Amino acid sequence: MPKAMSVLLVEEDDVDATAVRWAFRDLGVAHTLTRAPDVETGLSCLRDENASKPNLILLGLNAESEAGVEFLEAVKAKDDTKSIPVVALATSHNEAMVARYFDLGVAGYVKKPVDYKELLEALDKIDHYWSLNTLPSRD
Repeated sequence: MPKAMSVLLVEEDDVDATAVRWAFRDLGVAHTLTRAPDVETGLSCLRDENASKPNLILLGLNAESEAGVEFLEAVKAKDDTKSIPVVALATSHNEAMVARYFDLGVAGYVKKPVDYKELLEALDKIDHYWSLNTLPSRD
């Protein structure tokens, strides 16, 4: 049985964040999910010396936004966070931005599904992939 992981969800939209929480519940995913409602809060969570680092970051963003780029640059610039896999959950598919995210070290890119069933399928694939791989402990 895969170990439970800590997942940081950086997501501004309350509805999308709730859908991710429900999807984790409905999939029986035992990972601890912590939500940061914006990029600044997400970075604060990662900079907190007293908190353990997450095993995985789900970055919900608008693919046209520079906030995601700034977040990735900050995460990948620090030794204690650069190895944390970041999967972008984006609202659109701007090919130039997708390429930029991969250049910055994003581990995966999923277009945000428009319905709950698609969200379940996408998160199940993410959970299955990361659960099968050994991620470094962040404790």
